[in-house]
Amino acid sequence: MTGDLTPFESDLVASLGAETRDPAGSPDDARAWLALFASAACDVAGRLRAYRFMPLSGEVAFKEDHSPVTAVEREVEHQLRRRIHAFDRSASVVGEEHGGQLHSTGVSIAIDPVDGTWALLNRSASFAISIAALRDGEPWL
Repeated sequence: MTGDLTPFESDLVASLGAETRDPAGSPDDARAWLALFASAACDVAGRLRAYRFMPLSGEVAFKEDHSPVTAVEREVEHQLRRRIHAFDRSASVVGEEHGGQLHSTGVSIAIDPVDGTWALLNRSASFAISIAALRDGEPWL
């Protein structure tokens, strides 16, 4: 994992057995998905904690809805997509920054790499990484 984990993150990762970058398990196992999400979210959180204090010159663009987006958000979403597909190639992914489509069957993952971009840009710690899983179109994790 990258960056320093908070005590909460360390406890979460340990409780799910997610100490490794790519937790083992079957895509049919909810606990394996939770371990993957915890590991990925902690990696991203550590990176974002450091990023929010870096100079942001040239890093911010505005989407059609006039909300800000940073290069790091786009990169983080790609990273999350790669990890999800490495674990389950059949999972569909929709993301805040790159779109996608949720399927009505199988596992679908919805991600927002930085839920609270304005907070990140204002150097606040009140942003989140949002990940939700649906199975056969119904909320699952």
